[in-house]
Amino acid sequence: MPPERRSLSDKVQYVRGVGPARARLLARMGIETVWDLLTHFPRRYEDRAHLKRLADLQNGEKATVRVMVMAKGASQELRPNLTVTKVPVTDGQYVAFLTWFNQPFREDQFEKGEILYVHGRVRRPRPSKIEIQNPEVERESEDPLQAARIVPIYPLTEGLQPIRMREIMRAALEDYADLVPDIIPPEIRKRYGLMPAKEAIWQVHFPDDMNKLREARRRLVFEEFLVQQLSVALCKREVKESPGISFKVDDSFWEKFRRIVPFELTGAQKRVIGEILRDMASDKPMNRLLQGDVGSGKTVVAVAAMLVAVENGHQAAIMAPTE
Repeated sequence: MPPERRSLSDKVQYVRGVGPARARLLARMGIETVWDLLTHFPRRYEDRAHLKRLADLQNGEKATVRVMVMAKGASQELRPNLTVTKVPVTDGQYVAFLTWFNQPFREDQFEKGEILYVHGRVRRPRPSKIEIQNPEVERESEDPLQAARIVPIYPLTEGLQPIRMREIMRAALEDYADLVPDIIPPEIRKRYGLMPAKEAIWQVHFPDDMNKLREARRRLVFEEFLVQQLSVALCKREVKESPGISFKVDDSFWEKFRRIVPFELTGAQKRVIGEILRDMASDKPMNRLLQGDVGSGKTVVAVAAMLVAVENGHQAAIMAPTE
């Protein structure tokens, strides 16, 4: 039974069209909850919004057409364990056959006079013969997910068909998209021209057009970076507010340091070491990035800071990842 109160943390099996069996398939892809499902974004998109005439189809291309069923399908056994099922269709000018292998149930799937959106690979061995092989088919009376639109292509697992994944995703969006939190304040959304979270999550799965898709991606990327930067800022603030170690740095340090360093430091090295030692003498934690060209003497600056730590009874370590 589905939960009485909806939540993005609901188990994915309660989404319409999922159930326990498909939930196990989704779990293979790390999808356990509704939120996991909604953030399982398409890996690419196919623009099937542009319908073609049968007369314009080219051999080998993938295309989308709007056609009418002319008659019930028929199956033929080509050899043992291999049957072909063909359904004749027309766009009012040309005739084509929708073709499936080892799917005899297609014979009774379509009624004469039905209008279909069809997307598939074209086989045209000669101008007068057109086949669309193993097509994805939707009735015009349905809200199309596979044709006549920009269609999402999802990462899948064995046993989960593309059409089922799209149906599951649409059901999840219809029932749960209104629960997606919008963490970006309205004034910031307005300043940067960002769409609301609910609209972005819909458009990234089932975009109205390519412009809407770009806007949705921009919104989601903006939010991801915003959360990341806020996390870093909070960590920095926490570090600054935490008590650090106040290292004692007396006047004899430079004299000891000169004895172990067999060369004269540059002015920049002396300046940076002085800044680091002043920070180490305070009771605030220090984080520093020392930047310089190869061979500019960054290591000896690090050694100076390490010596101060050791002189104060602490340990120090240096990592050389390039080694």
